[in-house]
Amino acid sequence: MRSSNSVGNLLSPWPSFIFALKEQFYPLGYKQKALMDWQYLRQGRGQDVQSFTKEFRKQALNLGIALDLPEVITKYIGSLRRYIRHSLLLFEPTTIDSASVKAIHLENRETPEWYDHPKRAEQPRKWEKNPLVHIVRKRGMMKKIVGSFTLS
Repeated sequence: MRSSNSVGNLLSPWPSFIFALKEQFYPLGYKQKALMDWQYLRQGRGQDVQSFTKEFRKQALNLGIALDLPEVITKYIGSLRRYIRHSLLLFEPTTIDSASVKAIHLENRETPEWYDHPKRAEQPRKWEKNPLVHIVRKRGMMKKIVGSFTLS
């Protein structure tokens, strides 16, 4: 009969098992790609604070980063959109939870209509309305040049 000491030597601790599993089955460069994604993580245009916070937590969990560190909280706040970030810094949040709750309130209250308005992206620019008409500035005078084209 085996003693408990020999059985304990056969099995390694759980963290080393997980590390060995990742080394064996994860693709090459997985950790480096995850670190680069973490480094450049920002709240995207049209992305609400709640979905960004979910993504932030997911990436931190995958990398084994503790969310209660001051550097991580600073990264979270710095990754939010500018108009939220500046207002949120006034509250000096100490946890991701308090920062995300305040950021959601700020987002719902202060989102500028022009910031993520869907029609803004769809509106053609002045020169795109009629590509044959161009305005040329020459020596302080504006000239309208109408292009011509022929069908072949």
